[in-house]
Amino acid sequence: SASAKTKKAKTEARTSPAPAMKMSPPTYPFTSIPDPTLFTRPTVTRTLYPSITATTIKTLKWGDARDLMLPFLSEDEKATIHKKTRADLSKLLGARINAGDVTPQQFWAVVGVEKVQQREKKKAPLDPAVVEAMLKNKMNAAMRSPAAGSLPLPSKRPSPEKSPVPGKPGTSPFPRPMHMTGGSPTPGAHPPGPTPFMSLPRPQYKYMLRVPPSIWPSTSYPPGIVIGEPIPPSHLAPPSVSGTFYSSAILALGPGDKIVDAGIAIKQMKSIFNRLDLILLKLNATHSDILSMTAHVVDIHKNGKDVLDAHGRYMAGDGKKGARSVCAWTMIGVSGLMPAGCVVQLEVKVVVRRVMMTNLILDRPLGVKI
Repeated sequence: SASAKTKKAKTEARTSPAPAMKMSPPTYPFTSIPDPTLFTRPTVTRTLYPSITATTIKTLKWGDARDLMLPFLSEDEKATIHKKTRADLSKLLGARINAGDVTPQQFWAVVGVEKVQQREKKKAPLDPAVVEAMLKNKMNAAMRSPAAGSLPLPSKRPSPEKSPVPGKPGTSPFPRPMHMTGGSPTPGAHPPGPTPFMSLPRPQYKYMLRVPPSIWPSTSYPPGIVIGEPIPPSHLAPPSVSGTFYSSAILALGPGDKIVDAGIAIKQMKSIFNRLDLILLKLNATHSDILSMTAHVVDIHKNGKDVLDAHGRYMAGDGKKGARSVCAWTMIGVSGLMPAGCVVQLEVKVVVRRVMMTNLILDRPLGVKI
Protein backbone atom coordinates (compact mmCIF):
# COMPACT_ATOMS: atom_id res chain seq x y z
CA SER A 1 0.00 0.00 0.00
CA ALA A 2 1.00 3.67 -0.27
CA SER A 3 1.46 4.11 3.48
CA ALA A 4 3.79 1.09 3.67
CA LYS A 5 5.92 2.46 0.79
CA THR A 6 6.22 5.86 2.50
CA LYS A 7 7.24 4.28 5.79
CA LYS A 8 9.89 2.16 4.02
CA ALA A 9 11.34 5.22 2.27
CA LYS A 10 11.65 7.11 5.57
CA THR A 11 13.47 4.18 7.19
CA GLU A 12 15.98 3.95 4.30
CA ALA A 13 16.61 7.70 4.51
CA ARG A 14 17.49 7.42 8.21
CA THR A 15 19.82 4.41 7.86
CA SER A 16 21.63 5.26 4.56
CA PRO A 17 24.79 7.52 4.68
CA ALA A 18 24.42 11.15 3.68
CA PRO A 19 25.65 12.00 0.15
CA ALA A 20 28.98 13.90 -0.15
CA MET A 21 28.57 17.67 -0.38
CA LYS A 22 30.02 19.33 -3.45
CA MET A 23 32.31 22.31 -2.39
CA SER A 24 32.41 25.24 -4.76
CA PRO A 25 35.71 27.21 -5.07
CA PRO A 26 35.90 30.46 -3.10
CA THR A 27 35.23 33.68 -4.91
CA TYR A 28 37.39 36.86 -4.53
CA PRO A 29 36.73 40.45 -5.47
CA PHE A 30 39.16 40.05 -8.35
CA THR A 31 40.00 37.07 -10.55
CA SER A 32 43.37 38.32 -11.92
CA ILE A 33 46.59 39.64 -10.35
CA PRO A 34 46.00 43.26 -9.35
CA ASP A 35 48.11 46.11 -10.74
CA PRO A 36 50.89 46.87 -8.15
CA THR A 37 50.74 50.57 -8.95
CA LEU A 38 47.30 50.70 -7.32
CA PHE A 39 48.89 50.04 -3.90
CA THR A 40 51.97 52.32 -4.15
CA ARG A 41 52.02 55.83 -2.74
CA PRO A 42 52.44 58.62 -5.23
CA THR A 43 55.96 60.09 -5.32
CA VAL A 44 56.00 63.67 -4.09
CA THR A 45 58.87 65.77 -5.44
CA ARG A 46 60.04 68.41 -2.98
CA THR A 47 62.36 71.20 -4.02
CA LEU A 48 64.94 72.10 -1.37
CA TYR A 49 65.70 75.80 -1.29
CA PRO A 50 68.77 77.35 0.35
CA SER A 51 68.27 78.96 3.73
CA ILE A 52 67.69 82.73 3.75
CA THR A 53 70.45 84.25 5.86
CA ALA A 54 70.74 87.80 7.15
CA THR A 55 73.71 88.38 4.82
CA THR A 56 71.63 87.30 1.82
CA ILE A 57 68.89 89.78 2.75
CA LYS A 58 71.34 92.65 3.30
CA THR A 59 73.08 92.08 -0.05
CA LEU A 60 69.88 91.94 -2.10
CA LYS A 61 69.59 94.19 -5.09
CA TRP A 62 67.18 97.08 -4.80
CA GLY A 63 64.97 95.74 -7.59
CA ASP A 64 64.68 92.27 -6.04
CA ALA A 65 63.78 93.72 -2.64
CA ARG A 66 61.16 95.96 -4.27
CA ASP A 67 59.55 93.07 -6.16
CA LEU A 68 59.30 91.01 -2.97
CA MET A 69 57.79 93.89 -0.95
CA LEU A 70 55.24 95.09 -3.54
CA PRO A 71 52.44 92.66 -2.52
CA PHE A 72 52.54 94.04 1.05
CA LEU A 73 52.51 97.75 0.21
CA SER A 74 49.54 100.06 -0.14
CA GLU A 75 49.02 102.26 -3.15
CA ASP A 76 50.51 105.29 -1.38
CA GLU A 77 53.57 103.28 -0.31
CA LYS A 78 54.02 101.96 -3.85
CA ALA A 79 54.03 105.53 -5.15
CA THR A 80 56.85 106.52 -2.79
CA ILE A 81 58.86 103.29 -2.88
CA HIS A 82 61.51 104.91 -5.10
CA LYS A 83 62.50 107.07 -2.12
CA LYS A 84 63.47 104.08 0.00
CA THR A 85 67.04 102.83 0.00
CA ARG A 86 68.15 99.26 -0.38
CA ALA A 87 68.85 99.07 3.37
CA ASP A 88 65.28 100.23 4.17
CA LEU A 89 63.75 97.63 1.85
CA SER A 90 66.02 94.89 3.22
CA LYS A 91 64.93 95.73 6.77
CA LEU A 92 61.22 95.62 5.85
CA LEU A 93 61.73 92.38 3.91
CA GLY A 94 63.57 90.77 6.84
CA ALA A 95 60.59 91.47 9.09
CA ARG A 96 58.22 89.88 6.56
CA ILE A 97 60.43 86.79 6.23
CA ASN A 98 60.63 86.37 10.01
CA ALA A 99 56.85 86.66 10.21
CA GLY A 100 56.46 83.92 7.59
CA ASP A 101 54.74 86.13 5.00
CA VAL A 102 57.49 85.44 2.43
CA THR A 103 58.28 81.75 1.91
CA PRO A 104 61.66 80.47 0.66
CA GLN A 105 59.96 79.42 -2.59
CA GLN A 106 58.70 82.98 -3.20
CA PHE A 107 62.03 84.49 -2.17
CA TRP A 108 64.24 82.36 -4.42
CA ALA A 109 61.76 82.60 -7.29
CA VAL A 110 62.48 86.34 -7.42
CA VAL A 111 66.13 86.36 -6.40
CA GLY A 112 67.16 83.21 -8.26
CA VAL A 113 69.56 80.60 -6.92
CA GLU A 114 71.65 80.89 -10.09
CA LYS A 115 72.31 84.59 -9.41
CA VAL A 116 73.70 83.80 -5.95
CA GLN A 117 75.94 81.07 -7.36
CA GLN A 118 77.25 83.39 -10.09
CA ARG A 119 77.93 86.08 -7.48
CA GLU A 120 79.97 83.59 -5.45
CA LYS A 121 82.00 82.64 -8.54
CA LYS A 122 82.82 86.29 -9.28
CA LYS A 123 84.57 86.74 -5.93
CA ALA A 124 88.30 87.43 -6.07
CA PRO A 125 90.19 84.11 -6.37
CA LEU A 126 92.96 83.07 -4.02
CA ASP A 127 96.60 83.57 -4.84
CA PRO A 128 97.67 80.89 -7.39
CA ALA A 129 100.63 79.92 -5.22
CA VAL A 130 98.33 79.39 -2.23
CA VAL A 131 95.92 77.30 -4.32
CA GLU A 132 98.80 75.15 -5.59
CA ALA A 133 100.11 74.63 -2.06
CA MET A 134 96.68 73.63 -0.77
CA LEU A 135 96.29 71.10 -3.61
CA LYS A 136 99.71 69.64 -2.81
CA ASN A 137 98.77 69.29 0.85
CA LYS A 138 95.55 67.55 -0.11
CA MET A 139 97.45 65.09 -2.31
CA ASN A 140 100.09 64.48 0.37
CA ALA A 141 97.42 63.65 2.93
CA ALA A 142 95.95 60.96 0.66
CA MET A 143 99.23 59.56 -0.62
CA ARG A 144 102.19 58.13 1.28
CA SER A 145 105.61 57.01 0.06
CA PRO A 146 107.24 53.79 1.38
CA ALA A 147 110.62 54.12 3.06
CA ALA A 148 113.70 53.67 0.90
CA GLY A 149 115.19 50.20 0.83
CA SER A 150 112.03 48.30 1.69
CA LEU A 151 110.91 45.43 -0.48
CA PRO A 152 107.31 44.95 -1.61
CA LEU A 153 105.31 42.31 0.24
CA PRO A 154 103.09 39.82 -1.60
CA SER A 155 99.35 40.28 -1.28
CA LYS A 156 98.84 36.69 -0.02
CA ARG A 157 101.03 35.38 2.79
CA PRO A 158 102.39 31.89 1.86
CA SER A 159 102.96 29.34 4.59
CA PRO A 160 106.59 29.06 5.82
CA GLU A 161 108.60 26.06 4.75
CA LYS A 162 108.84 23.17 7.17
CA SER A 163 112.22 22.61 8.81
CA PRO A 164 113.84 19.23 8.14
CA VAL A 165 115.12 19.18 11.74
CA PRO A 166 112.37 18.59 14.34
CA GLY A 167 111.98 21.38 16.87
CA LYS A 168 113.81 23.96 14.70
CA PRO A 169 112.00 26.93 13.16
CA GLY A 170 111.43 26.86 9.45
CA THR A 171 112.67 29.38 6.90
CA SER A 172 110.34 32.17 5.85
CA PRO A 173 109.66 32.95 2.17
CA PHE A 174 109.75 36.68 3.07
CA PRO A 175 113.20 38.30 2.60
CA ARG A 176 114.34 40.60 5.42
CA PRO A 177 114.36 44.25 4.31
CA MET A 178 117.81 45.82 4.12
CA HIS A 179 116.89 48.70 6.45
CA MET A 180 115.99 46.31 9.29
CA THR A 181 119.02 45.52 11.44
CA GLY A 182 119.57 43.31 14.47
CA GLY A 183 118.87 39.66 15.08
CA SER A 184 115.74 37.85 16.10
CA PRO A 185 115.53 35.18 18.86
CA THR A 186 114.29 32.81 16.15
CA PRO A 187 115.91 33.90 12.85
CA GLY A 188 113.66 33.40 9.89
CA ALA A 189 110.73 32.14 11.93
CA HIS A 190 108.64 35.32 11.73
CA PRO A 191 108.11 37.39 8.57
CA PRO A 192 108.85 41.09 8.93
CA GLY A 193 106.01 43.43 9.76
CA PRO A 194 104.53 46.03 7.41
CA THR A 195 106.92 48.57 5.97
CA PRO A 196 106.85 51.88 7.86
CA PHE A 197 105.45 54.84 5.97
CA MET A 198 106.60 58.43 5.91
CA SER A 199 104.68 61.39 4.50
CA LEU A 200 106.01 63.56 1.74
CA PRO A 201 107.40 66.95 2.79
CA ARG A 202 104.77 69.68 2.84
CA PRO A 203 105.48 73.17 1.52
CA GLN A 204 106.05 75.91 4.08
CA TYR A 205 105.41 79.59 3.32
CA LYS A 206 106.14 82.88 5.01
CA TYR A 207 103.24 85.22 5.73
CA MET A 208 103.06 88.67 7.26
CA LEU A 209 100.38 89.26 9.88
CA ARG A 210 97.82 91.83 8.76
CA VAL A 211 96.52 94.03 11.61
CA PRO A 212 94.86 97.48 11.72
CA PRO A 213 96.82 100.58 12.83
CA SER A 214 94.89 100.59 16.11
CA ILE A 215 96.72 97.36 17.08
CA TRP A 216 100.09 98.06 15.44
CA PRO A 217 100.59 101.81 14.80
CA SER A 218 104.18 101.46 13.57
CA THR A 219 104.68 101.40 9.79
CA SER A 220 108.45 100.76 9.96
CA TYR A 221 108.16 96.99 10.46
CA PRO A 222 105.36 94.38 10.59
CA PRO A 223 103.97 92.97 13.85
CA GLY A 224 105.44 89.58 12.98
CA ILE A 225 105.54 86.71 10.51
CA VAL A 226 103.94 83.27 10.34
CA ILE A 227 105.88 80.29 8.99
CA GLY A 228 103.43 77.53 8.16
CA GLU A 229 101.53 75.47 5.66
CA PRO A 230 98.16 76.41 4.14
CA ILE A 231 95.07 74.38 5.00
CA PRO A 232 92.55 73.93 2.15
CA PRO A 233 89.01 75.27 2.69
CA SER A 234 86.17 72.94 3.58
CA HIS A 235 82.40 73.14 4.00
CA LEU A 236 83.04 73.97 7.69
CA ALA A 237 85.93 76.45 7.58
CA PRO A 238 87.56 78.92 5.14
CA PRO A 239 91.22 78.56 4.03
CA SER A 240 93.70 78.98 6.85
CA VAL A 241 97.35 78.45 7.85
CA SER A 242 98.92 76.32 10.57
CA GLY A 243 102.44 76.99 11.80
CA THR A 244 104.47 79.25 14.11
CA PHE A 245 104.27 83.01 14.70
CA TYR A 246 107.41 85.06 15.39
CA SER A 247 106.65 88.54 16.69
CA SER A 248 108.59 91.73 16.19
CA ALA A 249 109.63 93.80 19.20
CA ILE A 250 106.45 94.86 21.02
CA LEU A 251 106.89 98.27 22.65
CA ALA A 252 104.63 100.53 24.70
CA LEU A 253 103.84 102.87 21.82
CA GLY A 254 100.58 104.62 21.04
CA PRO A 255 99.27 106.36 17.91
CA GLY A 256 101.94 108.32 16.12
CA ASP A 257 104.70 106.33 17.89
CA LYS A 258 103.95 108.18 21.11
CA ILE A 259 105.53 106.54 24.18
CA VAL A 260 103.08 105.30 26.81
CA ASP A 261 104.13 106.07 30.43
CA ALA A 262 107.78 106.75 29.63
CA GLY A 263 110.20 105.22 32.14
CA ILE A 264 107.56 103.26 34.15
CA ALA A 265 108.16 99.56 33.57
CA ILE A 266 105.03 98.12 35.20
CA LYS A 267 102.67 100.39 33.20
CA GLN A 268 104.54 99.75 29.98
CA MET A 269 104.23 95.98 30.55
CA LYS A 270 100.45 96.37 30.92
CA SER A 271 100.30 98.23 27.59
CA ILE A 272 102.50 95.60 25.92
CA PHE A 273 100.39 92.69 27.16
CA ASN A 274 97.18 94.44 26.03
CA ARG A 275 98.65 94.71 22.54
CA LEU A 276 99.78 91.09 22.69
CA ASP A 277 96.22 90.00 23.49
CA LEU A 278 94.95 91.77 20.35
CA ILE A 279 97.62 90.09 18.23
CA LEU A 280 96.74 86.67 19.67
CA LEU A 281 93.10 87.34 18.86
CA LYS A 282 94.04 87.84 15.20
CA LEU A 283 96.00 84.57 15.30
CA ASN A 284 93.02 82.70 16.81
CA ALA A 285 95.27 81.85 19.77
CA THR A 286 95.45 82.49 23.53
CA HIS A 287 98.20 82.97 26.10
CA SER A 288 98.38 79.17 26.52
CA ASP A 289 99.66 78.91 22.91
CA ILE A 290 102.75 81.02 23.67
CA LEU A 291 105.93 78.96 23.45
CA SER A 292 108.53 81.50 24.60
CA MET A 293 108.94 85.14 25.68
CA THR A 294 112.06 87.26 25.56
CA ALA A 295 112.06 90.62 27.38
CA HIS A 296 114.78 93.28 26.96
CA VAL A 297 114.78 95.55 30.01
CA VAL A 298 116.60 98.84 30.58
CA ASP A 299 118.20 99.01 34.05
CA ILE A 300 117.30 95.39 34.80
CA HIS A 301 118.29 95.62 38.48
CA LYS A 302 115.68 98.34 39.00
CA ASN A 303 112.89 97.26 36.62
CA GLY A 304 113.46 93.50 36.42
CA LYS A 305 111.21 92.58 39.36
CA ASP A 306 108.25 94.60 37.99
CA VAL A 307 108.65 92.99 34.56
CA LEU A 308 108.83 89.48 36.05
CA ASP A 309 105.75 90.06 38.21
CA ALA A 310 103.76 91.34 35.22
CA HIS A 311 104.79 88.27 33.22
CA GLY A 312 103.65 85.95 36.05
CA ARG A 313 100.23 87.62 36.32
CA TYR A 314 99.71 87.45 32.55
CA MET A 315 100.58 83.74 32.23
CA ALA A 316 98.35 83.00 35.24
CA GLY A 317 95.38 84.35 33.28
CA ASP A 318 94.97 87.31 35.65
CA GLY A 319 93.80 84.96 38.38
CA LYS A 320 91.07 83.21 36.37
CA LYS A 321 90.41 79.64 37.45
CA GLY A 322 91.94 77.07 35.11
CA ALA A 323 93.64 79.71 32.92
CA ARG A 324 97.18 79.29 34.20
CA SER A 325 99.82 78.39 31.62
CA VAL A 326 103.60 78.41 31.26
CA CYS A 327 106.12 79.33 28.57
CA ALA A 328 109.88 79.63 28.18
CA TRP A 329 111.01 82.97 29.66
CA THR A 330 114.18 85.00 29.07
CA MET A 331 114.95 88.47 30.46
CA ILE A 332 117.97 90.38 29.16
CA GLY A 333 119.33 93.64 30.54
CA VAL A 334 120.22 96.33 27.97
CA SER A 335 121.64 99.82 28.21
CA GLY A 336 118.85 101.44 26.24
CA LEU A 337 116.01 101.04 23.72
CA MET A 338 114.79 103.07 20.77
CA PRO A 339 112.82 105.28 21.06
CA ALA A 340 114.16 106.78 24.27
CA GLY A 341 111.73 106.44 27.16
CA CYS A 342 110.84 102.79 26.44
CA VAL A 343 112.25 100.58 29.19
CA VAL A 344 110.80 97.20 28.07
CA GLN A 345 110.45 95.41 24.76
CA LEU A 346 108.92 91.95 24.35
CA GLU A 347 109.27 89.27 21.69
CA VAL A 348 107.08 86.15 21.62
CA LYS A 349 106.94 82.87 19.74
CA VAL A 350 103.43 81.40 19.39
CA VAL A 351 102.16 78.11 17.99
CA VAL A 352 99.44 78.85 15.41
CA ARG A 353 96.86 76.12 15.00
CA ARG A 354 94.49 77.78 12.53
CA VAL A 355 94.78 81.44 11.54
CA MET A 356 92.44 82.70 8.84
CA MET A 357 94.04 83.41 5.46
CA THR A 358 92.35 86.82 5.40
CA ASN A 359 94.56 87.93 8.33
CA LEU A 360 97.78 87.13 6.45
CA ILE A 361 99.73 88.50 3.49
CA LEU A 362 101.86 86.02 1.54
CA ASP A 363 105.48 87.17 1.22
CA ARG A 364 106.48 86.73 -2.42
CA PRO A 365 109.80 88.41 -3.32
CA LEU A 366 110.08 89.66 -6.90
CA GLY A 367 111.68 87.19 -9.28
CA VAL A 368 111.28 84.25 -6.90
CA LYS A 369 108.92 81.46 -7.96
CA ILE A 370 107.05 79.62 -5.23
